[in-house]
Amino acid sequence: MKILVVDDEKDVQFLFEQRFRKEIRNQEMEFVFAYSGEEALNYLNLHVHEAVLILSDINMPGMSGLDLLKYIKQKYNEPPPVVMMITAYGDAENYTTAMKLGADDFLTKPLERKIKSHLLMTKILVVDDETDLEMLIKQKFRQKIREHQYEFVFAINGNDALEKLQQHSDIDVVLTDINMPEMDGLTLLTKLGEQNSLLKAVIVSAYGDMDNIRIAMNRGAFDFITKPVNFDDLDLTVQKTIKYVTQLRETMQAIKENNILRMYVDETVLNFMGSREFESSLMVNETVEATVAFIDICSFTSISENESPDIVVKLLNKYFDVMVKEIIAQGGYIDKFIGDAIMAVFKDDYHLDRAIDACLAVKKSVEKLPNESGNIFFAPKVSIGINSGEMISGNIGSANLRRLDYTVIGDAVNIAQRLQTAAKESQVIISETSYEKVKESFNCQKVGEVSLKNKARPMMIYEVLD
Repeated sequence: MKILVVDDEKDVQFLFEQRFRKEIRNQEMEFVFAYSGEEALNYLNLHVHEAVLILSDINMPGMSGLDLLKYIKQKYNEPPPVVMMITAYGDAENYTTAMKLGADDFLTKPLERKIKSHLLMTKILVVDDETDLEMLIKQKFRQKIREHQYEFVFAINGNDALEKLQQHSDIDVVLTDINMPEMDGLTLLTKLGEQNSLLKAVIVSAYGDMDNIRIAMNRGAFDFITKPVNFDDLDLTVQKTIKYVTQLRETMQAIKENNILRMYVDETVLNFMGSREFESSLMVNETVEATVAFIDICSFTSISENESPDIVVKLLNKYFDVMVKEIIAQGGYIDKFIGDAIMAVFKDDYHLDRAIDACLAVKKSVEKLPNESGNIFFAPKVSIGINSGEMISGNIGSANLRRLDYTVIGDAVNIAQRLQTAAKESQVIISETSYEKVKESFNCQKVGEVSLKNKARPMMIYEVLD
C-alpha cells in the first residue's frame, strides 16, 4: 500500500519511518514524501493512481494543504483518491473547510493509531431500498464501527451504488439486495465485474430460490444470504469475503511485482528462482564450461558529457535493445549491464561459437544504426572481448542482506573483460585458446601479444573478422 505524505517539516519522514517500521519491513506500507503542495502534485502527475492514500498537512508555505486537497479532488476524480488532512491545529474552521473540499478524514497529531485504524478498516457498500436496513446495520455492527474495523456506505439501488463506488474507490465488499427500483441487484452484479474485478459482492435477499442463487453466482456473487438476516452469519460471511479479497489483491500485487521483476532479471535467473531447490541453494554454486562476452559502446562517455540525461538514457536503451536481441537470438543471456557495456554469458553446446556469432551480429547491427548529431557527432561502434573456459556460476553476495547477484566469476571471466579493454573500435577479440577451438569455423586474424592487467605473461590475441 503506497502512501503519499505531504508536509513541509523534513523530520516527518524520519518519524513515519520509525513509527511504521514494522509495516514497512513487512511490505504492508510504502511511504513517499513530498515537502510542499507543488512537489506533491508533481509526484501525482508522474505516478497517476499509485498512491492509495494521501496524508497532507494544512499549514505549508506556497500551496497549502487545503489548496492541494481542492486541486486533487477536482483533477483526480475518476476514482477520487483518499485524502486525509493532518494537522496540529484541530480547529473547527479548518475542519469544516477540509470536509467541504472533499477530505475523507481530518486527523490531529499524533497520528500512528489513527492511520493504522484507517488502513486496516474495511469499507462495505450496502445496497438496499429498505431504508430501515441502514439503522439495523449500524446497530448490529456498532462495536466494529466504533473500533474502526468496518465503515459502511449505503445506496438505495444499483444506479446509486455505482455512483457511490465512483466516490469511494476504497470499497472492499458489496452487500446487495436483488429486488430494487431502477437497477436490481442481479444487473448490478454484472456492472461490478466491469468496474472492478477485485470487488466482491454478497447477495442479501428474501428471494432465496435456486434460480436466483444460480443467476447470482453465475454473475460473480461471492456468497448468498437470505432474509431475515442472521447478523452473526452475515458478519462471518463478510469476514470470509474480506479475506478472499485480500488474497486476490496480494496475488495481483505479486503478479505486478513479478512482471516488474522480469524487466530487471534475466529469464535464466527467474527459472532458477522458480525451481524447487531455490530456497535451500541460495548460496550454492557450480563449476561450468561457458563463454563470456563483454561488449562496450565505444566513446559513449562523450555523449554522457555533452547531452542531457534523458537523451543519454534514451540512446543507451536504444543501443542495448539492438545488442540484446542478437545475444538472445544465439541462446545467450544478459548477466548484467555495466554502464555503457554488456556482460553476456553463453552455456551448453557450442557456447563459444554461438557467442562469436552473436557478437559479430551485434557489431554489424550497431554499425547500421544512424549517427547522432545533437550537441556532438557520434557514430555508434562497439569493442568486444570474448573468452571461454571454466567458471563458477551461482549467487554471489550476502543472503543476510538479501542482496545477491546471479552471475559467473573466475579467471576466464576476468580475461574476457581484459580482452575487451584491449579491443579497438569495431574489433571482436579472442584469446589464442579460443582461436584454436574455432579457427576452422571463423575467419580470424592474429593481432599479436598484449599485456593484460594482473597477468604475468603477455597473451596472444586474435581478431574475429567474420
